[in-house]
Amino acid sequence: MLNTQPKWITSQIGARQHYCVPQGLHQDGLLDVLFTDCWSPRFLKKLPLPVNSVRSFAGRNNANIPSVKVVHFTGSAFAREAWFKLRRKWSPGINPFEFYDGYGSWFAKAVAKQLAARNLDPARHWFHGFTTGSLETMELLRSRGIPCVLEQIDAGRIHYEIVGEEARLWPGWQPAGMNPPEAYFARSEKEWETASVVVVNSRWTRDALVRQGMPLGKIVINPLCYDLPPWGQPLQRNWKAPLKVLWVAEVVLGKGIKYLVEAARRLAGRNITFIVAGTLGI
Repeated sequence: MLNTQPKWITSQIGARQHYCVPQGLHQDGLLDVLFTDCWSPRFLKKLPLPVNSVRSFAGRNNANIPSVKVVHFTGSAFAREAWFKLRRKWSPGINPFEFYDGYGSWFAKAVAKQLAARNLDPARHWFHGFTTGSLETMELLRSRGIPCVLEQIDAGRIHYEIVGEEARLWPGWQPAGMNPPEAYFARSEKEWETASVVVVNSRWTRDALVRQGMPLGKIVINPLCYDLPPWGQPLQRNWKAPLKVLWVAEVVLGKGIKYLVEAARRLAGRNITFIVAGTLGI
């Protein structure tokens, strides 16, 4: 009997969602290959790493995904990121979205070049990638009849309209001149057109994309996943200990950080501890 199970090609820039998509596919025996920009040696996680950038690179790995299934471009990625950091040092006002746009195009072209040399089967192969880093890859795959699933990372233009309004409400919290250029949005919209299906994680994002012209029938809602640890003994609440409020999102206006700060200010003196575990954004 022929094996009719699908084989998934996955592609992502960075450790988005801690590689949960390729990890889950591998665990189900469905992962063909993961393409990513950087992939670190696993021994780095075992070392004491005092420099934040090195610790960040050490996290660009997932022990549940065999390295033989990973294709990465770490050297080229490092060179591009280093050059961008030098440019920002010389010109602090440079718009990082110009880098993101070019980086996504470079990555998608590098993946497409690798896939162009492979024998792909439209009856079995599927593709999963994320917006900003999938356009040229999907253009190649769609020309070969491969279905492409595109995961949307934000609400497009509407997201940045909201961030702009928040920046006006809370001056000083958002650097000036950091809005995406038109080319950034145009690239994302072309990705939407090229994809077979677009995945979002909420009804709100789905509705936002529909308002921007995406057909409702092309969108699938798939909430963000979380891999629960094994359950142990039930947690016992110590009512005398401080209530802990944990922030795990990026520390940016787009995630609402100003409202956390305002809540902490209003609750000063109460038995509450606020913990910020997110990364600094733009």
